[in-house]
Amino acid sequence: MSSIIQRIAGIAVCALLPMCCGSASSDEPIRIFDAHSHYKSEDAGVFAPQDVIRIMDREGIDRMVVVGEPPARVQSLYRLAPSRIVPFLGLYEDYTQKASWMHDPTLPGRLRALLDTGTYRGIGEIHLFAGDKANPVFREIVGLAADRGLPILLHGDAEVVQQVFEWHPAATVIWAHLGTQPDPTLVDAMLRRFPLGLYVDTSVRDERFTENGALKPAWRSLFTRHADRILVAIDTFYVKRWQGIAEVTARIRHWLAQLPPEVADRLAHANADRLFRTEAAAAGAPVDAVPTGRRFD
Repeated sequence: MSSIIQRIAGIAVCALLPMCCGSASSDEPIRIFDAHSHYKSEDAGVFAPQDVIRIMDREGIDRMVVVGEPPARVQSLYRLAPSRIVPFLGLYEDYTQKASWMHDPTLPGRLRALLDTGTYRGIGEIHLFAGDKANPVFREIVGLAADRGLPILLHGDAEVVQQVFEWHPAATVIWAHLGTQPDPTLVDAMLRRFPLGLYVDTSVRDERFTENGALKPAWRSLFTRHADRILVAIDTFYVKRWQGIAEVTARIRHWLAQLPPEVADRLAHANADRLFRTEAAAAGAPVDAVPTGRRFD
């Protein structure tokens, strides 16, 4: 069966069985806190901020972590819906800087000035691979996050994650995409090694941990074993992802429904709710006073 037919089959099952799109305790679709998405200039040319909020309403996405490109792009969303948008400070003015940012010694200073505005709740997405793990620009950026208790959204190899915790053992890292080489054994080992500060998001990996719409047993075991450390994510990394978001959210709800309800709830929204303390921020608490990462209580 081709991957296209598999995707159609998964969506068809979800449409025919409404309960699969929610937890077992409710007929309502399980709510989603998207822990990793983007809003770029190209996206803004198609979807105005009001359109994004309407998409969230339509798809049952309560909240989103959003990285702007350029970095300030996310602020138009945040101003419109501050209780629903969690703004992350991106590093790139445009896509081409993904491969060169680590060679710009002026970048940490610019990020520091933006962080000092108090309107960002994390840093990233940061793309970095093992060969550059000790890069001094990266080290300075990690320090900016650690000093402020902000999580880092990291798209990188396991060695890069390890390097962050060597520098700052109390850091909080969201490891994007279940890692660069998704493997349940590796992810399990990393979560065991860093039991307090490491989280992983599921973005764009749904077809890696499912087969014909069914969760693979090893991934199901991982999600259940580390139910407090996995974050559901959509990753609107280009315009077509926004345009196809209905299919993405249906697929996510389909595999979530195969988990115990309490586990599905944690992955879908409860872990991110705790991590970002969105309710406290919406109530007017200063950003620096909102607990993040390890400080749940």
